[in-house]
Order: sequence, then C-alpha cells, then structure tokens
Amino acid sequence: MAKGRPPKVKINDILAAVGPYLEDADPPIVAEFAHQQGITRQYLYELAATAKKRGDARLSDAIKMLSEAKEIKLERGGLSGRYSPSVAIFSLKQLGWSDKGQAEAAEDDREVDPLTAAITAEIERRTKGGGDDGTE
Repeated sequence: MAKGRPPKVKINDILAAVGPYLEDADPPIVAEFAHQQGITRQYLYELAATAKKRGDARLSDAIKMLSEAKEIKLERGGLSGRYSPSVAIFSLKQLGWSDKGQAEAAEDDREVDPLTAAITAEIERRTKGGGDDGTE
C-alpha cells in the first residue's frame, strides 16, 4: 500500500458523526468509527492530538467517550450474558482492566509483619497434620 497524504477531513464532521455512531454501534469500536470516517485509527488520534495542542480537546474527549461507551456496553453485556464472557474479558483487558483485584495487588505490595508470618506458619503447620494437640 503506497503511503500518501492523509485525506482532508473536518474535525466538526467527525464530531457530528460520533453521536449517531454511538447510537448504532454495539459495542462501539474506535477503529471502526475511524474507518467509517475514511481515516485510520492512528490518524484519528493524530488529529485529536493536533487539535488538543491548539486548545481544542473536543475530539480527544469524543474518543474517550467512544472508549467509555465500549467499556460500559462490554461490562453490561458480559454481566447479562449478551456477550461471551471470554470476549468481554478480552476486550475489557484491552481497555486497561485486569483480572487481579485491588486487594490482591495491595497484598502483593505490602510486607508481612513477623507476628502475622508466625501465625500463618503455625496455622499451615497445624492444618497439615503436624500439630502438637494430638491430631494428625
């Protein structure tokens, strides 16, 4: 594919297309939206960055709305069974979701104090049948 000059597009035309796309898309996909506008997803991001540098964040905000709408539809669809759980999980991970819960992450990051470590070791020892109370 030959590289050429990106197509001339008007940000206002792209912005006007966001609402109708959100109403019809299930779930909305940024790459699909860009394709419908006759541009690539990367070029859409470049347009948004350029506009934002000039003080116009409307296109950046619209792209965020597309991603948030996708996230909402995937979560609701995954919970309701409308979407396959594996497809919903895969897509949500692309949006930054993680399988690891906050509690697990916090637990991994903190040090265990010596008393907690000793109690945990004693519980494990007793549950493995090596307790001093006569149980095996």
